[in-house]
Formats: sequence, structure tokens, C-alpha cells
Amino acid sequence: MAKSWYYVIFVATNLLAFLLAAAILIETGLMYKQSFSIATGAGMPVIVYYAGFALGGLIALISFLGLYGVWYKNILATTLFMLVDLVLAIALLVILIVTMLSVNNVSTIPAVDGPIANIQGQLKDVLLNQAINDTKTWNMTEATFTCCGIDLNSTYLYPSYGVTDETFLTMLQPGEECKATRNLILDIHHAHPTYSNESEAMANATMPAGSFCKDKIITAIHTNTVAVAGIAAALIVVMFATSFAAYKLLCRVTTVAGGFITPKQDQNGGQLAFGAPANGGKPQINQVSNGNQLV
Repeated sequence: MAKSWYYVIFVATNLLAFLLAAAILIETGLMYKQSFSIATGAGMPVIVYYAGFALGGLIALISFLGLYGVWYKNILATTLFMLVDLVLAIALLVILIVTMLSVNNVSTIPAVDGPIANIQGQLKDVLLNQAINDTKTWNMTEATFTCCGIDLNSTYLYPSYGVTDETFLTMLQPGEECKATRNLILDIHHAHPTYSNESEAMANATMPAGSFCKDKIITAIHTNTVAVAGIAAALIVVMFATSFAAYKLLCRVTTVAGGFITPKQDQNGGQLAFGAPANGGKPQINQVSNGNQLV
């Protein structure tokens, strides 16, 4: 007997998910080790790599649980897969909705609005730490986003580090490709010794748009929101589909079709599909003292 479509969809989806998880883990590992000259995302904070490892490991674990449960007809493993998959799908849906609203400046809940509002300040701290303490990573960040420096405000922090503005700009914007930008900022410093609205106005008037890394990274986040949301939405649909397929395999599909239900036996010893009457659809006959009576 051919396998049920629920079985085919369940196995194929989980197998693809397992291969996807392996690809995520390998790609994240290569970027983390900066092997094979993979520069995309190499300048990201370490937590990004940890998130990649966690995501890949979680997908691999859930997929393996589902495949193991169906292959070995393990009711506990398959039930656990169905419940975990369903809970994660609902959680991902909530996170997706809240994130989309927050990224597009729509107020949601205080627990989310606060961190989202501080993301620019947190990003600036991360980038500043890279520029001062991890020049190799900072160079990769600038190369990845084709930018120079963090923002104009950060260029005025040189007194805190006990250096001149020219030396500090060399730290924030290293390399010949950023020389023109450094010279423009020095002119702004000479005209406006302290950071102000006037210095920002001069920067907007004299510097090319998108010169600073913080602005480019934030723009990239907003630009990619739709793409990320589309991927997440597709993943949610797949997770709900696999949960539904797991339910069908557990409760409605016979073992000969890949499910968990033991098929009934007909009067001739043959196997019947789930829900089929044992007498092959014929009228049920009860024996009484006066003979046969149809019911």
C-alpha cells in the first residue's frame, strides 16, 4: 500500500529542515572562523554567531525528533515533536508580529518598545568597541557595508581617549578609502568644535549620503525586514503543516500508510483502511433465536 500524503509531506519537510539546519551550522561556523574569505556578516557582533548556532541546533533537534518518531513508530517522540513544533510556531508568529510593528515604529508593549528604542545606542556602543578594541573586525564591518566611521557624534569623543581628533578619526575611519571622509570631518570639527545641530547640518550638506556605518546598518535592517518576515512567515506555515501532519499520522493514518493506527481486519483477514467497517460495507447481521435479523 502506498504511503499517505501526510507521511510523505512530514518526512520530506523534516528532512529538508534537517539539511537546512546543517547548512546554517556550517555557514555560521565558517563565518565565525572567517574561513574561505567569507566576509558577509563577518563584522557582526559575536552574539549573531551564537544565535546562528542556536537556531541551527534547534531546527536540527526538532527535525531529528520528528523523523525518529515516525520512522520507529515512537508515539512519545512524535507527540513531543507535534507539541514543540506547534508551540514554537505560535511563539514565532507572535515574535514576528511584534517585531514588524516595532521596527516600523508602531508602539506595541513596553517590554518591547524599550529595547527597540535603544537599539541605535546599543549598535553605536558595539561599533565603537570594535573600532577601538578590535580593528580587524571593524575593518571587515566597514568593508561589508562600504562605510566609514560610526556617526558624526562619535567623532567628537576623542577627548575621552586622550588623543587628537585627527588620530581618533584614523582609528574610527582607517584606510585610504576613508581619507576623503576624514578630511571632511576635520573641516566640520574646525568649524564646530563641539557636536551640535549645526555640525550635523554641515555634515549633511558636505558629506555623501550613507557615509557612516550606523546609518547603513540601520537602513539594511529596515530594508531586509520584508524579506525576513517573508521567510519567517513561510517557516510558520511549514511548522503548522508538519504539526497537522503529525496529528494525522498519530490519529488517522494506518501503519501500512506510514501512520500509527493498527489497521482493522476484514472477514477474510485482509487489512482495512482507517474507519472502514469490518464487514466490508455489507449490512450488519445479528443472530437471534428466530433466525437472522438485519439491523
